[in-house]
Amino acid sequence: MLWRSKVLLEQGDFQAVSAWLESLLPLLQRGPSLQSEEVQMVQARFYQLQGKHSQALALLEPVVLGAEASGRYGNLIPLLLLQAISLDAQGQSEAALERVGKCLRLAQPERYLMKFRDEGPQVEKLIRTLRARELAQPIQAYADEILQIFTARSALAA
Repeated sequence: MLWRSKVLLEQGDFQAVSAWLESLLPLLQRGPSLQSEEVQMVQARFYQLQGKHSQALALLEPVVLGAEASGRYGNLIPLLLLQAISLDAQGQSEAALERVGKCLRLAQPERYLMKFRDEGPQVEKLIRTLRARELAQPIQAYADEILQIFTARSALAA
């Protein structure tokens, strides 16, 4: 079901996404859960596509805290990346780069490569900016590996 919402977002079918999110309000009202975090990620992406970055950040902050407190790094990483995208869009590039750096440190041991690719070109740009700085060797190599995935994806699309 979540994959369908991502496709709808990519297609720009905001009306369908809005209706889908509205249908899930009872789930969100039950409180924090893995499923509600995933729905809130979709909602944050929805806000971002509409240029509502402040709303995305307000939505994400408590969700990030909950995922971090529970050790749900599989969700924490994309949540932090979504924060980074909105922070960067608001001109808060240092805060955005800090989130991406944290994601790289969290993701590297488990090799969560696709979590970065899935968030798109904004994340690629942030990783490239961060990569131009001095990074610890395992993180630098990991950033290079992620950037190779973006490069391969771009070559396939061409």
